[in-house]
Amino acid sequence: MRKLFLFFIASVLTLQLVACSNRRDSDGEGLAKGKAEDSVIIAETGETAQEFYNHFLFHRVSNCPIPWYRYAGTEEFLVGQDGKGRIFNGKLDLVLKPDGKYTAHYRELSTSILVGGPPDDYLRVEFERNWSVEGPEIVFENLGRGAPLVVNGRRRIELLVERDLIRFGLKGSKVQIQAFTTDDAPIDGLDNCSPPTTAFQ
Repeated sequence: MRKLFLFFIASVLTLQLVACSNRRDSDGEGLAKGKAEDSVIIAETGETAQEFYNHFLFHRVSNCPIPWYRYAGTEEFLVGQDGKGRIFNGKLDLVLKPDGKYTAHYRELSTSILVGGPPDDYLRVEFERNWSVEGPEIVFENLGRGAPLVVNGRRRIELLVERDLIRFGLKGSKVQIQAFTTDDAPIDGLDNCSPPTTAFQ
């Protein structure tokens, strides 16, 4: 009887060890799969997607004689024309943070402001959301998706904007984001811009 009892105990322990081993193997496969997804290579630069987009992270690059910062943004681009015939240009700046947050600073300017246009010809909006890397793309929550792009040896992000931010005309646009270095970075406490004039939901 005692031998039978000991055999029973040994069998139970063996089953538990096998189960634990299978669980570790399953967890290991999950981690390996996650690493494989994170290691999508951008052919033009030989970097992983994460490494490519890290070049656009906001950070201080110099302190002398005044602080200089690196951030992501676009050149001015055409947004569209309103019912009054005014043509509007837009500019989008993004402060990407390593914790997966980003702050967007977007403004629209009418060409009529150059000849004394009304105050509503210049509007700004700011908001903070999350960003992440999915395969080769970068996803900006509540804004759009970007793809890696290399132009004349310089890294850029081709962003497909998925919504309008101030006026109609921005949704569906493709804009190129590049890295800028400046002493006038678009981040709270670092620039002299006026507060946003338009609320964003």
